[in-house]
Amino acid sequence: MGLVGLAGGALLVPVADTYGLLLCSVFVLGALYGTAIPGTNKAIFGNVPSGRQNLAGVAVADAQQRDSGQ
Repeated sequence: MGLVGLAGGALLVPVADTYGLLLCSVFVLGALYGTAIPGTNKAIFGNVPSGRQNLAGVAVADAQQRDSGQ
């Protein structure tokens, strides 16, 4: 299902004739990408400490603060 859905989403993108259809196509493509390539997601998730998981926005803010010297 994952690779078939990924292929279907990829085929929908170039034929999207409206912005809304493009957004829907990209949503389908992104949603099914995780099911098609689970090893990459597991490798990334496995290397993040459990206290920092699901905090991508916080990590970006921390890095910006650190880089600005605050």
